[in-house]
Amino acid sequence: MGESTAGRRITAVVKAGNQVPKRLDRACLPPPGYLTISESSLRAGLRFPPPLELIDISARCGVSLAQFSHIAMSVTMGLIAFFRDRGAFLTPEYLLRMG
Repeated sequence: MGESTAGRRITAVVKAGNQVPKRLDRACLPPPGYLTISESSLRAGLRFPPPLELIDISARCGVSLAQFSHIAMSVTMGLIAFFRDRGAFLTPEYLLRMG
């Protein structure tokens, strides 16, 4: 798989364990327990395990973390940090109210 415009693809373990991807595993179809994200998501502030707020937002929007663009991930992670700094929890409902 070549490089995409969003940068290199990285397959990361999201469940506990020390599984190593097999030679036949592909980023476009990760095995159970894996998630494919772009390098730009990590540069935008995504860390593992992902914040619960981010998981709630992606579930509510019906998208996976791999579908977030660099800008969307940067803004979302910034809002999560802002809300946490203020002692609040960013919810999908807050995002809907922001418009």
